[in-house]
Amino acid sequence: AAIFPKAEVCIVESEKSALICSAFSDPNQKIWMATGGKEALKPDILKPLIEAQRDIVLYPDLDGYDEWQERMQAIGYQRMSISRKPKELAIAKDGDKADIADIMIRIISSPVAAEKVTDAMAETEADRIARELGAPDKAEVIQYMMDKLQLTIER
Repeated sequence: AAIFPKAEVCIVESEKSALICSAFSDPNQKIWMATGGKEALKPDILKPLIEAQRDIVLYPDLDGYDEWQERMQAIGYQRMSISRKPKELAIAKDGDKADIADIMIRIISSPVAAEKVTDAMAETEADRIARELGAPDKAEVIQYMMDKLQLTIER
């Protein structure tokens, strides 16, 4: 956080989510940190960020949204919000305990819909995924992550 003092701090439950989401983000814009579990979101772990007057966005797992929203309100820090993105992007097969990383991996792994194949012909898989995530400038980062994690798209 000290290296990127103007970046929004995104808080997730698990270290896995923080790592995967970091691969999709520009650290000058967003940095990802994990609480280590749903129950661990407490004022004392946020204190250094609050004292530094950082913008904080919570990304709870799907089953933790209501609980984290209550905790956020109890903390009462005006520069903290909760993202609805995991809820908006989730589908039934993600399960009710999915996190933003699970959802992103599903999106990365899903095949292009038949009606979009013509439009997507000129795109690489990384370009398509970046576009679907609403971050078209992240195609290179996505390609790097796919290569490093040896992810393949099955059609």
